[in-house]
Amino acid sequence: MEIIKIMIVYLAGFKSIENQWKKPTEDIYILSSFFEHRNGVFGDYVYQEKHILDSGAFSILRGKKSNIDFIDYSKKYSNFINKTNQQLFFELDLYQIIGLEKTEQLRDMIEQTNMITFESG
Repeated sequence: MEIIKIMIVYLAGFKSIENQWKKPTEDIYILSSFFEHRNGVFGDYVYQEKHILDSGAFSILRGKKSNIDFIDYSKKYSNFINKTNQQLFFELDLYQIIGLEKTEQLRDMIEQTNMITFESG
């Protein structure tokens, strides 16, 4: 039996070309960041099956703000996951910024709100 390995590559940065893109996106694997959608503006592609949502934690860390309310951000992220029925998304990766215990508390909050469980890996 021959084993075939498949790699799925997600297109990142789609939001920057969304207005120029004229073709359907249902067959494109798209990765987007909640950081891009946090103001409530986003395209229909966030609802499609081949979409994966990143928390935007790296974008926050790159930013100039130092007084981020991570509880508020996590609640908004969680609400977005629910509102758009996200099936694929990343947890917040803030261990280096707020420590393991606080990061796990935020993860637990997201799990409870969305009734999902993050896999340990």
